[in-house]
Order: sequence, then structure tokens, then C-alpha cells
Amino acid sequence: MGTNNHAGPRLLLAAAIAALAMLATLAGAPARAATADPRPDPDACTLLTSMDLEPLLLAGAGGVIDGYNYYPAPGMATCKWLAQPNNHAADAVRRTAMLAFYHIADARRAQAQLDRQPRGDIRPSMAISGGGDDAVARPSPTIVVARHGADIAIIDAGGAELSDTGQMETRYLLDALALKAAGATVKPPPWVETGHVAKMVPLAPTGSLAGWTPPPQRMPGGGAVLDPIIHGLKLLADWRYGLMTVLMPFAVVLLVIRRPRRRSAEVTSAEFDVIDHHRPVRRWPTWLAFGCLALLILNMLFGSTLATQLIDCYGETGAASVTGRFATSTQYNRHDVIGYWVLIGTADRRVVAGEYRTDDFNVLGLGDTGIYPDVGDVFTVRYLPSHPQEFVIRNDDQSPWARKLACTRLAAWHGEASRRTIAAPGNATFRAELTRASQVEHQAGCTR
Repeated sequence: MGTNNHAGPRLLLAAAIAALAMLATLAGAPARAATADPRPDPDACTLLTSMDLEPLLLAGAGGVIDGYNYYPAPGMATCKWLAQPNNHAADAVRRTAMLAFYHIADARRAQAQLDRQPRGDIRPSMAISGGGDDAVARPSPTIVVARHGADIAIIDAGGAELSDTGQMETRYLLDALALKAAGATVKPPPWVETGHVAKMVPLAPTGSLAGWTPPPQRMPGGGAVLDPIIHGLKLLADWRYGLMTVLMPFAVVLLVIRRPRRRSAEVTSAEFDVIDHHRPVRRWPTWLAFGCLALLILNMLFGSTLATQLIDCYGETGAASVTGRFATSTQYNRHDVIGYWVLIGTADRRVVAGEYRTDDFNVLGLGDTGIYPDVGDVFTVRYLPSHPQEFVIRNDDQSPWARKLACTRLAAWHGEASRRTIAAPGNATFRAELTRASQVEHQAGCTR
């Protein structure tokens, strides 16, 4: 991230106006309080790195971020970042973000300034670690004021072109940037693994359907590259029985032709055996045949499981609803396989028609994954962005179907515990189990 102290007058004027507009929200002239602070004013553009700002200004598209700093008053430093994502035209308006940082005489006076801010969003910040003297105020969805001790930092992301400022991950990102600029230790959110505290990546948006919007999920990198590969694996898994009828005879043919036997009329049988014994064997048909057999075996054993896990890991999150069912001519474990038609609400606000069958083994989560949603159920899916019809079903979240399924399990547990208590009323273990089942069922919201 470059730093330029000699930006053009027009850029400095625009940045100064934006900075003063933010600082005007802090009543009580904080700069006067800061003049007594002997600490040197920092370079505001060094308080956040390009890696910190990339999810805010580039949104994973790559590109260039430039920072321009200046010092409008003692005890205060500001920086304006301009970003050009790779997927934007060269003449497109650049995305911007502003940071204002300044010292206050002491933490008490700094908190007093923070308390005067309008509180547009009073929800607790997920980025505050709790181990220091930190606080956050949100005057607007794109402006966050953070305090760490006697230092205050303001982030203005009004020019970052945020698609949904109300999303949980966007709120966390702005809080985290402001807190880090103020010098605070940022607490990682639940969707960031241990050891990746600095990776403040916004979550992918989720689709909505029938009144259900799944919470945002963290999407690992490389999904766009793996998408066609996962699609190919899913096709192999879906056509595993058809592949067996084709590749098995093909492998047998390859094994037969690995040593061609050509005998002319002038060569006796004994002479041909001698010649054929010294003819080199073609090895590539053998390797190809065994490769086909290995592919068939691995695809039969692990193809469906591998494709399902990859879709769940690298897919996008959406909502789905079952709109109908249809019969099939297939049986599995002596049960008729049933098919269901579904509608899927994708993250880019499309509604895609799809289907699944009860032999797809595409339910992931808790308990019996052989239970599928029925007509009218609304649930969460993970799907391939390029092929939304290829999806897996989650049964362990707060979707209407998952909650109904969880309450059904808890009701079965409560019923079994109740029958045991009735059969043996003097058994303390059974009574304790019934009490525990009643408490869990109530805490899950399954009882009124």
C-alpha cells in the first residue's frame, strides 16, 4: 500500500472535507484536549494494512489500494484510501474509505466524547476482546467510532460500495478495523479459525426463500477454481451405476487386446508361438484397464461422500423449500426411493428449480441423516455457485425444518423418559433423566 504526501490539491481538499465531516460528530473540540498530549501523531495510513482493507475495498477481487495521509490539526491524523478492484473498468469510480485518529487527554474524557455520539446500532460488538479498555459506537451503518484507552479512531466506509451494511460480517469488519486502528486487540469472530485473528474476511451473502434467510457462512478461498472440479466429481458420483455398465466391459476389452496375436497362413502354429513369445506386450492397455477398475471401485465407495463434503465446504449458502414429490422405480434397502422437487433461493437473489432423491445421501449435520425434508418444509442448503441444482441439505441450524427435526428428537427423548418414569416411579435415575429432557426441550423452544 503506497503512501503519497504530495497528493493533488483537489484530492486533499476532498479528503479534508470528508474528515472534518466525520470529526464534526465529536462534540467538545477533542483537538484542544489533545494538544496537551506529548505523544507524536502517528501516520494514519500505517494503522491499517492493505490486507486489513482488502475485504472492505476489494471484496476478494484483487486490485490496488493507495493511501494518502495528512495532518489537519495537532493530535489528529487522517488517511484516505482509494481502491481499484481488478473487476472494475479502468475509468470506474474508485472505492474509498476514510480513517481519522486522534489522542484525547485521558480515557475518561475520550469515553465522554464517545457517549455523545448518536447510537444508530446498539448491538454489542463481536470484535471487542474484553481484555482492554475498549468501546465502540456506530453513528451510522457505514461509520464506526472506536475507543482504546485515550485514543479514538473513526472509520467511514461510505465510499466502499458495501452491498448490505446490515449483515453480521460487515458490522464485525467495520468494528474490527476501527478497533485495530485505535490500537485495540481485535477478537476473532466465530467463523475465523484459531490462528487467523488478522484475517478479517467478510462472509459470503446467503439466499432467502419462504421467509428464511440462513446466517452468513465463511467461504474458504479457491471455491471458484474448485467449482468445475467438484461438479465433475458430483457427475461421476451420480452416474456411478451407469459408469459400471460402460467401464467394466471396456476394461475387459483392454485386457484382451494388450497382446495382439496376428498369424499369417505361411507361419505354422509352432513358429507363431515362438515369434509371439518374443513380441513385446503392450502395457498401456493394462494400466488403463486397471485405472478404470480403480475409478469404478473408488467412485462406488467414496464418490458420493467426497462430492457431498466438497459442496458443503466450498459451496454457497441458500434457502430451499420442497414444492412436491414424485415416485421413482428404484428401491434402496427394500424401501421405495422418493424424489422431491425444490426451489432454491441463491445468494444472488435467483430462484432455481431443482430436485433430490432419498438415495442421494446429501443430508449433513446431526442425528439421522437419512431423514429428508418433506413437502412444505423450508431448510438450508449449500450449493455450487455455477450449478445450484447440486446441493447438500443441512439439518443442524435454525431453519424451520431443522428446528422441527430437533424438536421431534427431543419429544421422542422426553416421551421415552416419561414412560420409564411411569413404569418405575421410584427410580431416581429415570426421574432425573425426565427432568433433564424437559429442561432441554424447554430451552430449545420446543414447548410452550
